Amino acid sequence: MHLHAIAVSQTYKGRLTKTIDGLIYIGGVVGPITTLPQLIEIFLHKSAQDVSLYSWTSYLLGTIGYLMYGILHKQKPIIFLNAINLPVYALIVIGILMYR
Repeated sequence: MHLHAIAVSQTYKGRLTKTIDGLIYIGGVVGPITTLPQLIEIFLHKSAQDVSLYSWTSYLLGTIGYLMYGILHKQKPIIFLNAINLPVYALIVIGILMYR
């Protein structure tokens, strides 16, 4: 591979990485916002009758795992995404345990 082709390839990879990182940050904000209606329903109506403890506990544990992975590998987008999701998922699990 020629040096010019390597430089172009690295520039493209850098732009692609920045674009994907930006999308992850957007997802990190949008994801918890889309989950807020579930959280509000649980605490407003004080009922979690139709909400799956298994599913939300799985989401919570997965989020903890990904957060630890992001911290260990110093991946800021992964840390950001999961640090925002963690309290939302934890509150949903707490709400399910309180109001089921």
